Amino acid sequence: MLSLNMKEAQVVALSTGTKCINGEYISNQGLTLNDCHAEIVARRSFLRFLYSQLELHLSKQPDDWERSIFARQKEGGYKLKDSILFHLYISTPPCGDARLNSHREARAELLHSRPLNRKVRGHLRTKIESGEGTIPIRTCHSIQTWDGVLQGEHLLTMSCTDKINRWNILGAQGSLLSHFIEPIYLQSIVLGSTHHVGHISRALCQRLEDVVQLLPPYRCNQPLLSGISSTGFRQQGKSPSFSVNWTLGDSDLEVINATTGKGDLGSSSRLCKRALYTQWAKLYGKLSTRGSNLQGAPSMYCEAKLAAEPYQAAKRQLFKALRKADLGTWVKKPPEQDQFLPTAEGQQTKALACDF
Repeated sequence: MLSLNMKEAQVVALSTGTKCINGEYISNQGLTLNDCHAEIVARRSFLRFLYSQLELHLSKQPDDWERSIFARQKEGGYKLKDSILFHLYISTPPCGDARLNSHREARAELLHSRPLNRKVRGHLRTKIESGEGTIPIRTCHSIQTWDGVLQGEHLLTMSCTDKINRWNILGAQGSLLSHFIEPIYLQSIVLGSTHHVGHISRALCQRLEDVVQLLPPYRCNQPLLSGISSTGFRQQGKSPSFSVNWTLGDSDLEVINATTGKGDLGSSSRLCKRALYTQWAKLYGKLSTRGSNLQGAPSMYCEAKLAAEPYQAAKRQLFKALRKADLGTWVKKPPEQDQFLPTAEGQQTKALACDF
């Protein structure tokens, strides 16, 4: 996060990680982290920070409202104060098209003085279960099945390139927070190493700028993109199978086993779906919302997400535009993983009813 005053710049979230969960550990109670790549975990840590800033508006003290990065709007909901900007730093190009074709395009222009063929650019890719690297999407089916994954089918997770591209259209706040706040877009993305800035810009920001027709407040965001030239030695070898996360206000780091999506002792992460949904449920009904049509608080996580209708409409436009541009079909996790209740007093027993 960066205030317009450079002296007030703060790190609000950080993480490490390069792997995804093994399909056999997927949870239908929202208790695991499916994707432990650093960019994705950092974004989930960022969501915790946003919740903490909204919680300040539960206070009866005006001083707490002033400390929040959000200001309440007369028409309902909250928006970022004008002095607040957000920036993302990534040590290497994100996995997927940005990383893969960055090398190819740099070589093509060096050897042939012309860009790489458009046909190999921009296609959606998925991460390899419990491994590293990405593969192109080879299916037109958008939803994976719960029983198929448990019987050994590879659990597919969209690449970091594709997810960042999604944030640049829908915002980094996700569907749940869209009940309270306007979309939050990145002001800039800084890469610790780059090979072809033009290609990375196309992959992260420009693939759909001429295709998607979005209704305000959603838009095709164009963050500033910069790279840091580094001649430092990069250690070769297998990456660690754990992920680390921290959010502003935390007293310690959390270490997650990327294969299981939990702590080494089997504890669920403070970033898991249920933890974040529980934070959302504590705010819903107490804070002002942005024109929600909900009648009372939803019970299940999936219901709360679907009730953010403007966000869901923009997401449908995004997926349609990807197919129209022949870039592939966005692959979704089995729907059963989102059919759970928040952790709340008196609801622990009810949560078992959603166990499939």
